[in-house]
Amino acid sequence: MSSAFLHSLRRAAPLLTDPASWANLARIASSYVRSMHSKRATISGLPFVLMIEPTNFCNLHCPLCPSGDGRLTRARGMMDRATFGRILKQTKGTVKFLQLWNQGEPLLHPDLPWMIRRAKAQGMFVSMSTNGHPLADPSVALEIVRSGLDHLIVSVDGATQETYARYRRGGNLQTVLRGIEHCVQARIKPHRKGAKSAKNFKRWGLPFSASFAPLQWILPQSAIRNPKRPWIELQCIVMRHNEHEIPAMKALAQRLGVDRLSLKTVQIDTADQAETFLPSDRNQSRYAAAQERKPTTGKHGSTQKKPADMLRASLGFRGKMWEDGTLMTERTRDSCRRLWFSTVINWDGTVVPCCFDKDGDFVMGNILQESLEQIWRGRRYQAFRDAVLRNRAGIAMCRNCTEGLRKLFLQ
Repeated sequence: MSSAFLHSLRRAAPLLTDPASWANLARIASSYVRSMHSKRATISGLPFVLMIEPTNFCNLHCPLCPSGDGRLTRARGMMDRATFGRILKQTKGTVKFLQLWNQGEPLLHPDLPWMIRRAKAQGMFVSMSTNGHPLADPSVALEIVRSGLDHLIVSVDGATQETYARYRRGGNLQTVLRGIEHCVQARIKPHRKGAKSAKNFKRWGLPFSASFAPLQWILPQSAIRNPKRPWIELQCIVMRHNEHEIPAMKALAQRLGVDRLSLKTVQIDTADQAETFLPSDRNQSRYAAAQERKPTTGKHGSTQKKPADMLRASLGFRGKMWEDGTLMTERTRDSCRRLWFSTVINWDGTVVPCCFDKDGDFVMGNILQESLEQIWRGRRYQAFRDAVLRNRAGIAMCRNCTEGLRKLFLQ
């Protein structure tokens, strides 16, 4: 096993409170290493990190978000309590990190505080990302804080209303800032048991290595020094229209009293979007250059199918998987730790490999029809893992993914 994996496993130790958790993580890691070595997918254990989509409804209309701008083709809805409970029952003792978001605004779900409390009762570290508008209601902010949420990410892409609204269309900056202030004021220090846990985090040297993609969002040292919960992160996507406000964003974060300001590189899908949104400073972009993809031609002049097309045909996946004009991230290797360590469950119970599958083009199964273990070890999941090991760049979704990317965050 590589030193990087040993380092990451050591840092995960405080959250593995029982032998079964350790054994599960060890099985996952060993199967990933074997798969990388043989270039043939094998899987042991169950997901260690889980993303659950409470809802894919949203209250904003962000132009690069398929949920906000109307490009999302799958059905809209909210996860019911029965589905959430079924997921928790099947992940007890294996999932230690829960991300409560995907497409949509999670705070629009009326049962979100209940979901957080249920997950915390099962010993999970719970993180949530929001545009922050519902938190302007003091009662909502207080309920989220009291739910036991560990990590709150609030998206603020500008220090002025004019800049903020260029991307967060339909949003109001002052409303979001008011919600953040409510959360900062409502935080309370944990009881003695919680303080002891914080010391354990420090002893083991969290955060995780940034190279360990499924866990790279975990708390940094500032969260260890400040045991208040939730740990609040202000997240700014750096784009052409707001890059000049980075100093003002730093000042804003300091004034609000949040625990961290993260500057995130923007994800785009087309060259037209690149012209509008990519920062003028190339050092603040995750992309190398635009790449035009052309069909390959066989020796007899016939057009050959692309790898992604063949995968779609063999497994029955729907949706367009190879898009001309898609930009390449600066790093694309034939590997993906997400496929061994984490998975995503949408509001309707459908399981997809990761959050980059916005429309559910790669549905691996449905938690309401079969168990997560059956899906995780099933033919579709294994075929997708094999396809990534053979030629990750052959899948458009994977070419635009942040797995292994060094420039996901600028700060």
